[in-house]
Amino acid sequence: KEITFLDAVLGTKINVQMPDGELVETRIEPGTTHGTILRFPQKGIPNIGYGNKGDFLLEINIKIPKVSKEEDIKFLENLKNNPIFK
Repeated sequence: KEITFLDAVLGTKINVQMPDGELVETRIEPGTTHGTILRFPQKGIPNIGYGNKGDFLLEINIKIPKVSKEEDIKFLENLKNNPIFK
């Protein structure tokens, strides 16, 4: 699942569609990093012959925007100098 940089930093709620079509709302915790794996126990593919379902794994990918406007670049440079990013 792709989320924005700000959603990764601040946290958010997302809807995740399970293999059976069920939508599950889940929270992305503040400070989530690229490649984080979320596990949804017994929400995956059915295990034929056993009647139970496996776990559903969701990888979080952080979308990095392409910045070309000078004003956006200056804004991000000022943000970069904020102590929380050091």
